[in-house]
Amino acid sequence: MTHIHKRIRDALKNNEDGNILILGLGYVLVVLLLAFVIFHIGTIYSERKKLVHIADGAALALADAQVSAEYLDLVAGGEPTHKNTVSSDAHAAVNHYVSATAAHYGLSGIDVLSVRLAEGTAYVELGVRRTNSLSFSVGERSQVSYSLRVNGHARVVE
Repeated sequence: MTHIHKRIRDALKNNEDGNILILGLGYVLVVLLLAFVIFHIGTIYSERKKLVHIADGAALALADAQVSAEYLDLVAGGEPTHKNTVSSDAHAAVNHYVSATAAHYGLSGIDVLSVRLAEGTAYVELGVRRTNSLSFSVGERSQVSYSLRVNGHARVVE
């Protein structure tokens, strides 16, 4: 019996077998978690970059449609107005541009939050909300939600 007690006491006191395995698994877990976070941050950054491109293009479409509407009013015998109100045709041009370009980039769910003209500049604000399902283990799922809002602007040149 004393021999068994001695072995148990020695095993509990000085046994370091397997510690490197636990440390190695811990490091692997940290590296995988870091790679996961970096991947998702890169995905969000890429989507934001695409949204900024779409917002700038939509602002150009707004400026172009507004100048075209004012030109047609002038040709029809009207007076140059230089108004800061967005025509319905210009608003439709922005919505069309956003939907067509979003389809090209493979994005969906983009909302046109605001369209306005002020002091010769066209402003467009876009937003998108995403919810991603993340799985850390076999039976466990988590939801991650984020929102992106971007602004685009373009000068109206007459």
